[in-house]
Amino acid sequence: MFIRKPSGKLRITAFMAVVVVMLALVPPSARGIGAPEALAALPIPQTCTTCPPPPPPPTLEALQAEINGLQTQVARLTHQIGTMNAKLLEMNVKLLDMPTPAIPPYERDILEGYKDVPNGDMTTLAEIGQKAPGPLPHGDYLVMAHGFVFNDAHDAWWKCHLVARNEDGYQATIATIEVGTQGGSFPGPTSIEPFALAGIAQLPPPATPQDETGWVYVECGSGQPSSSVFSISLIAVKVSHIQ
Repeated sequence: MFIRKPSGKLRITAFMAVVVVMLALVPPSARGIGAPEALAALPIPQTCTTCPPPPPPPTLEALQAEINGLQTQVARLTHQIGTMNAKLLEMNVKLLDMPTPAIPPYERDILEGYKDVPNGDMTTLAEIGQKAPGPLPHGDYLVMAHGFVFNDAHDAWWKCHLVARNEDGYQATIATIEVGTQGGSFPGPTSIEPFALAGIAQLPPPATPQDETGWVYVECGSGQPSSSVFSISLIAVKVSHIQ
């Protein structure tokens, strides 16, 4: 069967008919009809009749007056700071005029990295006062010592002492401690042990005035060969009189 295609005019006519039908289905408000009425229904902003009027912009004279006020405040604060600085300077001058207090009790300390203890005999490990910078003046001293004793070849029982003495024959053991180390068949961490001593040394006045000869020292012994001590510290601090 042969079907004839529609002509161009017929196609245009059919398209226009479809457009008319679609427009008929669209509501009037969507096509712009009645838009003036909708605009008329919108609220119209009202002018506030009870609000205060906005402040006028500041004048040049008002700004200059405010700047002058700030400058006055800055000048007043600067004057107050100058007055305070003058008072501080006056106080410093008074402090400088005060008598200088006596030099406070001094402290001496010494560190020894390593000290051999031959045959385990009692050996002086560190001392303060017998060598430079000179002897300790007579008086009371808090003396402290600490270090590590070591022997990895033999079991050893260490004895350590803090001693104070002078050339006039004074000698006093002010602290003692005993420490054990294990070596030989038990080498290891127990071959080294720390020790610490503290006591008060009361060095008497010298027999000859102005001839101070006092000193303090720490000594240790183990009674066993292959003994040594390291990281030795000795401190002497002069304190007020001990009753």
